[in-house]
Amino acid sequence: MVDKIDIMMRPSNHMNQNRKAKYYYNSIGYKSLTALVEANRDICTVHVVTVRNRLKEGWDIHKALITPKNNKSISFYGEHVVEGVIYHNMPSLAEAYGMKYNTVFKRYSRGCRGDNLIPEKKRKNYVKPLEHKKKPTENLHKFDVAGRSFESQYEACRQLGVKHVTFRKRLSRGQTLAQALGLEEAVDGRTLNTGRKYEVDEQEYTLSQLSQKYGVPSSTIVDRHNRGATIKQAVGLVPLPTLLKQRETRKNTKRDNSVNAFGVTYPSMTACAKAHNMKAYVLYQRVKLSGYSLEEALTMEGKGKSISISGISYKTLTDAASKFKINKETFERRIKAGWTPEQAAGVDNPPNSFLLEYKDKQYSSYDELGIAVGISGRVLYGRVSRSDMTIEEAVDAGERIINAGRWNETILRRNEELGQSKGVLYFVQMLIEGCLIYKIGITSKSVDERLKAEGWPYEIVSIFESTLLDVYLREQELHALLYEKRFQLDGELLDGYTELFDLDDNEVEIVSSLLDEF
Repeated sequence: MVDKIDIMMRPSNHMNQNRKAKYYYNSIGYKSLTALVEANRDICTVHVVTVRNRLKEGWDIHKALITPKNNKSISFYGEHVVEGVIYHNMPSLAEAYGMKYNTVFKRYSRGCRGDNLIPEKKRKNYVKPLEHKKKPTENLHKFDVAGRSFESQYEACRQLGVKHVTFRKRLSRGQTLAQALGLEEAVDGRTLNTGRKYEVDEQEYTLSQLSQKYGVPSSTIVDRHNRGATIKQAVGLVPLPTLLKQRETRKNTKRDNSVNAFGVTYPSMTACAKAHNMKAYVLYQRVKLSGYSLEEALTMEGKGKSISISGISYKTLTDAASKFKINKETFERRIKAGWTPEQAAGVDNPPNSFLLEYKDKQYSSYDELGIAVGISGRVLYGRVSRSDMTIEEAVDAGERIINAGRWNETILRRNEELGQSKGVLYFVQMLIEGCLIYKIGITSKSVDERLKAEGWPYEIVSIFESTLLDVYLREQELHALLYEKRFQLDGELLDGYTELFDLDDNEVEIVSSLLDEF
């Protein structure tokens, strides 16, 4: 049976060998309670903080180590139901599933609730799904051609040495698969004599055949023929007569570019655009590229539509958006949605907009109200949304004091009555905008009164009560110790923002131990 040794008992001879020991258990001295708990982790069933609190309450050291914790206190976050079991607080839930408390807390901060607080594979009712062998899928790209089988077109091209782009081009020209892959001979249309035939001495020739036989370039034959020469004259069999000039032949072949719109004929599309006070390229794009009829293109509203805002006219929507520093697409989308020009430009409140009312005046946002009352809009929003304050209460609370603290050593020593009044040094964890942060601060009130107005969820890790001067000095010691672990935060989000720290589990345990040993 394990001997139960009172902490205050005079140490034995073996204990005298370690005179710096503060705690003794089973005739062995330990410099700290943490070292004692770690050395006896095989029998210890609770956290070192729990052991320390039990010893303060007068528990026997052995009993404080081996008695399981009956965790039924409900935390700030309420109860949690996971797999049908009710857990009164987050630590008991984490312990039941062998997870770190911070891991569970982080999942909670990200919006997980109920069973989702525990990863699926860590749940007690988790059943590993059976691995089903995938059935081999049928190859939909396989094909047969010319007595041969291929897994795909790419595979066929690779085996037959045909570029895939060439293969696709051949298919687009109407060749069969076999012809495109080179398995069958394809007729080259470029070599077929399907063009215009010219008769010379009762024999028909193509233009290229005439050029090759009589040694006259094809372009020369065509030019001579167009200017009035016969084919025999064009190829040099008969002397050339006086030919027409090329400009005269072009007059006869001039293209008709006239267009008709609303019963009026215009010599060209450019003339039509000019008559309707429109740029020619805009009309051309609408007709040729967008496919509109000429009448539709002439009557469409363009991007250059003018707009009037508060009596001032702007040439285009782009000009108006630029003037009011609004994204052009956003401005156009608002106008299309039916907003008035003033609403789209931000001069008037948006339709069905959210309005705040304070002292019979309406404000479109917390920022606008904040400017009017001299308090940050973010502060007002935080007070109303997280602390259940009314708008009047949030404004009447005044601007938050943003500094390193209300007290200092000089003030507390000079004012003895204030320095000897009750003070509380608190160590809490807070969830601020999704971040798990630790705060070490002091207050002359209760911790709940001090932090409730901030509106951020919190949970007390440890507290130390003494005089205000004493807790201030100890707070400064802890701040100096954790200087490198400070967490940077916008002062408008939280009062006492210099008291925030980013700590891991081991550092949390050390700080908690220091507070308990004060």
